[in-house]
Amino acid sequence: MKPTLQNFEPVRFMRSHWQKKPLFMPAALPTDFISLRPADLFKLAGKEDVESRLISRKRTRGHWRYRADEGPFAHEKFLQYKKPSDWTLLVQRVNEWLPRVDLLLEYFHFIAAWRIDDIMVSYAAPGGTVGAHLDNYDVFLCQLRGERTWQFSERPSAHENLEANQPVRLLTDFKADKTVRTRPGDVLYIPPRFAHYGVADTECITVSVGFRAPRLERLMGIFFDEIMPTLGDRFYTDRSAKVQRESGQFTEAALENIVAQAKAGLQLLSKQPPTAALPDALLRDLSHTPSAQLGARSRLTLEKFKARWCSEPLQRNPRNQYFFRVSEGAATLYSAGESFALPARQQALIADLCNARIFPCTAARLKPQALEFWYEMFSLGFVFFPK
Repeated sequence: MKPTLQNFEPVRFMRSHWQKKPLFMPAALPTDFISLRPADLFKLAGKEDVESRLISRKRTRGHWRYRADEGPFAHEKFLQYKKPSDWTLLVQRVNEWLPRVDLLLEYFHFIAAWRIDDIMVSYAAPGGTVGAHLDNYDVFLCQLRGERTWQFSERPSAHENLEANQPVRLLTDFKADKTVRTRPGDVLYIPPRFAHYGVADTECITVSVGFRAPRLERLMGIFFDEIMPTLGDRFYTDRSAKVQRESGQFTEAALENIVAQAKAGLQLLSKQPPTAALPDALLRDLSHTPSAQLGARSRLTLEKFKARWCSEPLQRNPRNQYFFRVSEGAATLYSAGESFALPARQQALIADLCNARIFPCTAARLKPQALEFWYEMFSLGFVFFPK
């Protein structure tokens, strides 16, 4: 059974709050909802391939001036920034580096899995903040340690007016409608483009569960690549061209003609029905993550895999996205930018993988067809033994 947020109604939340307005949820999580220490974050911030930032601020002439440094942070260099106040360490994609952190996403199973981005974690000294800002994605701010004061708007911002000469995106016109103080176990949901401003009251750790919003121009690019070939080769024409007095001049008439033909081509493109390959291309792209991982992680034989599974559970690889589609007699798994089709009658196997993160060995999963599927997922690196 999946864990659930306390005193929380998913149907009501999706209807009244998702992408509509913020929601403060006190004591929604256990106070120790994940095992994560400051030392874990400092260690990750020292790694070359981990994305981390250190944001500090200093009050000068009545105004906060910010400084942003990119990781990795060597132990000696990091100690330079360990001032008693006004600094924050941000570490991205912590769930991919510490698989146990990925299990926090089980609490948010009421949201489509393909929307999940990552879990970012911040460690802050008192006064630590990244300033008043807004994001283009949904985020659940989960307090793990210490206390933080959040101010936020209850209306979305149409514009993003930013302070000049600051290394972080700071809003110049932030006005809070509401203020809350989060303590361990509290959760604050902020929809896209709702301004918010959090400042650490004490030493604290805040866990940000982010839900991505794919850029439409990226999806439009895939649509263009798939649909354009169906129109065949099309070339510029200028049958009404007149004698050019100066051959080196690009006339306004020629430019207007090019623009008109390009617009006509786009209109024609928009009327083309999607190709059969378009949905697969879109879903493969959406399943790709920055650190997607595909490849064998072990040389265990099927029998050794089975024996080990009987003594310890499998966990899903948190570096990948996992979702499936059922269409035209097939159930297709999408992950790591690839697609894997099975007969629709085997949908339950793919659904099992996509709907959970921990997989203990059960009689149903040990049936020959199921065991073969799980061994294949293990061979591809989609599941692993976490110990």
